[in-house]
Amino acid sequence: MFEKIKEVFHRIVNSRRTVLILAFCVMFAILVNRLFYLQIVKGDYYLNNYKLQIKKTRELSGTRGNIYDRNGNLLAYNELAYSVTFEDNITNDSKKNDTINGILEKVMQIVEAHGDSVISDFGVVLDSAGNYQFLQTDETLKLRFIADVYGKKTIDELSDAQKQQSAEDVIHYLCTDDTYGYGIDDKNLDKSHVLKLVTMRYAIGLNSFQKYIPTVLASDVSDETVAAIMENLDQMDGVDIAEDSLRRYTDSKYFASIIGHTGEHHVGSMLFGVFVLYCADWPDSRLLGRRRRLLPSRRGRQEAVSLGDSGQPVAFPGGVV
Repeated sequence: MFEKIKEVFHRIVNSRRTVLILAFCVMFAILVNRLFYLQIVKGDYYLNNYKLQIKKTRELSGTRGNIYDRNGNLLAYNELAYSVTFEDNITNDSKKNDTINGILEKVMQIVEAHGDSVISDFGVVLDSAGNYQFLQTDETLKLRFIADVYGKKTIDELSDAQKQQSAEDVIHYLCTDDTYGYGIDDKNLDKSHVLKLVTMRYAIGLNSFQKYIPTVLASDVSDETVAAIMENLDQMDGVDIAEDSLRRYTDSKYFASIIGHTGEHHVGSMLFGVFVLYCADWPDSRLLGRRRRLLPSRRGRQEAVSLGDSGQPVAFPGGVV
């Protein structure tokens, strides 16, 4: 009896079918283990990475409503304006600086050819003699700017050599540093031209840690500039035209200071002028307009989704005149 059992067992072990079944069982176990790891252990990680690749969410500032007096006369309104923006989606390789600089050169050429100008909000300016100088004369504010350039959290982290940097030294560092430099030839190019390139590159760098956040290169540009930019978009990867609204006042010389405006600072929104008297108890969102989020639609286009009702026209109780 034992010999028969031994013979059957030996036959099963030596069977090709048995070997094949065992091989399939092992592979199936490996597959189940891998699926468990991908879907359960690392499921959230891979899902978030996938969403980052296919989903682009951007918050848009709300447009504020018109303001009328008690007789229905328009006092404040919005005017459509256009800005030239750049979104850094350039491949990060050895030629990235050259690619971005070439795009910015093209943008600057088009913008200035139609009488507009690129952004100039930077901590270095040109003096009357055409030399670089710091915008801030206060020593603390100047050192704070230098700390930002060198990526330091506080002024105390700056070395003595960095604290003694001149405006020209800062420009040279931003243009030529091996790690963080912009690859700009600051020796052979005109200083005004270099400063414009550095200003735009610095603004782009401030948004580099935020995905899908465009940088404004020129604001309130003319229709001619918009048309020229749109015609050359195929040559300028990442460049686009964004719509914005400018706050305008009827007889602005008088009403701008009387009506006042809303603004923001590090602790929240602020009210000025008549807003303080009549609107202090209103929710901030009603004054500043409702924000929207820009989401990709199923048809591959972007659609703005409101986060609340948009601002409505407002008439002050009793009027302002």
